[in-house]
Amino acid sequence: MQIIRETGPESGDILIHHDQTVQMLREVASGQREATLRMYQPNPTVAFGRRDELNPGFAEASAACAEHGFEVLVRKVGGHAAAYHQGCLVVDHFQPATDARSGNTLRYELFGSMYAQALREVGV
Repeated sequence: MQIIRETGPESGDILIHHDQTVQMLREVASGQREATLRMYQPNPTVAFGRRDELNPGFAEASAACAEHGFEVLVRKVGGHAAAYHQGCLVVDHFQPATDARSGNTLRYELFGSMYAQALREVGV
């Protein structure tokens, strides 16, 4: 597994990470890249889901986020809004799967156990 820890002035730009995520997903799925774990600390961002964007209050919510210094991002997939700041640690795990649409419960159990063990090992 490849491990990427991103640091530096652009490492917190979640818009860059969003574009990189799409590319990494494609590379892992096609076998061009091995399973990858990526970690970074994001700049203040609120990442909305597509369903949020369809909500009649979306424009007001986006404006409120911007007024409080949060960049707004709409993810192509995912649930509802998630807020990030520089005190957060984002851990993305890219793992090949024969069918990304099935087996979600098993993957969440596997990844959750893996993350919990890693956090225990570093004293969290």
